[in-house]
Amino acid sequence: IWMRLAFWWYRPHVFLATSQAATYKLPPTLGFVYDTVFLDFPKLYANAGKLARNTKNLVQSAAHIVTISKSSSKKIQKEYATADTKISVLYPGVDAVFRPDGPKYVSNKPYFLYVGAIKPTKNLVNLIKSFALFLEKSLNAYELVIVGSTKGLDTKLLTLIKELKLTKKVIMSGFVE
Repeated sequence: IWMRLAFWWYRPHVFLATSQAATYKLPPTLGFVYDTVFLDFPKLYANAGKLARNTKNLVQSAAHIVTISKSSSKKIQKEYATADTKISVLYPGVDAVFRPDGPKYVSNKPYFLYVGAIKPTKNLVNLIKSFALFLEKSLNAYELVIVGSTKGLDTKLLTLIKELKLTKKVIMSGFVE
């Protein structure tokens, strides 16, 4: 109700809906849908039903939708019967802090690098298993460096790393600023 009151009071020309929040067409809305994985893995999201409803309302009421991948665009088109002309794919930018002269991971071994959220929807279990298979056939001593917040880390991932005897080969660096 507060959002509707704010629209009435401030009378904005356009609303940027960055959190899958629908405005019911007043004012014209540019909606942002960053991810649709909750549609494929609802059990991994306590609020999957709410996310699905909010996203449906946003897609139906927004004048235009912005998403961050072709995959998400196709999923939105299919799931919500939306024309591709209503969706733009805009890839996220990178802050100037991420520059070539910034801090680096230094190792005397070659390594693979994963940067992103450390959660079940990112399929890190299969990344770890694939890395183990790769090591069986590799002549070099590679490492796998996983960079990302460990908030909500699934202990199954740590158990798998131990079971596959990769504790010295998989480096979990945590969140990097």
